[in-house]
Amino acid sequence: MRISIRHAILYCIAATTPSLIMARDAPVAAPSFWDLESHYPHDVQLGKTQVAAQMNLARSTLDLSVPPGTPIATAEARLQRAGASCRMNRHRASVVKCLYHQYDLSDGAADDIRWTVAFQVAADNVTDLSVDRYVDRHGSN
Repeated sequence: MRISIRHAILYCIAATTPSLIMARDAPVAAPSFWDLESHYPHDVQLGKTQVAAQMNLARSTLDLSVPPGTPIATAEARLQRAGASCRMNRHRASVVKCLYHQYDLSDGAADDIRWTVAFQVAADNVTDLSVDRYVDRHGSN
């Protein structure tokens, strides 16, 4: 059976269009927390405005991977692949917290750095998220 070039092209377009649409609509992978931390300025004391800007950047980056409506199981899996560990809040079943912990010596001091992503959950779907970064500094350079 011979197929004309025109039919072959139309067949190829039809075969690849669904995968192109799915790839365009698929959320991006969660950023690694190592990447989030490496982009966080370490060499200066940041003011409140600068800290807020860094946290908004982290939140918007995570929002791309876990938009509202994402099933919580999917959200947890994405953050776990990014290096976090996730657990439901014992006191509030509508909150799932994912924690990433890193030990850092890059500036001469021993820092325990913790990123926490808290998902608000309703009907097993993410409704909102918050991001927090905490540093426990041990010693100085």
